[in-house]
Amino acid sequence: DIEPTITLMLYFPIVAMAAFSIPALTNWTTPDLSQWIYLILIAVLGVCSQWCFIEACRRVHTPLIAPFDYTRIVFAGAIGYVFFNEFPGLFELSGMLVILVSTLSITLLRRRQSKSLETK
Repeated sequence: DIEPTITLMLYFPIVAMAAFSIPALTNWTTPDLSQWIYLILIAVLGVCSQWCFIEACRRVHTPLIAPFDYTRIVFAGAIGYVFFNEFPGLFELSGMLVILVSTLSITLLRRRQSKSLETK
């Protein structure tokens, strides 16, 4: 039995709202107009991203999608550099490298294994 995409998308916000409502009430600061614009943009892009990821998982075997999830490391680094003038330090860069090399290695290994199973 497969849950509809919208149902899966509602689980996280409901749990997050319950978890963060008390801290938010005790420390609330009303966002100004520019912050509201960013919050709305983040919400819309987050919903689109989650919808696309869930639909991709429905259509393709999940291990094929997993390596693409790690591209967020590259994009987060680029966005941090462009918008916030942040550059990752040696520790962060080495961590990113370990994650990316591990993902690439696992992907290539699984691809070889699946090809060898197909030829048998």
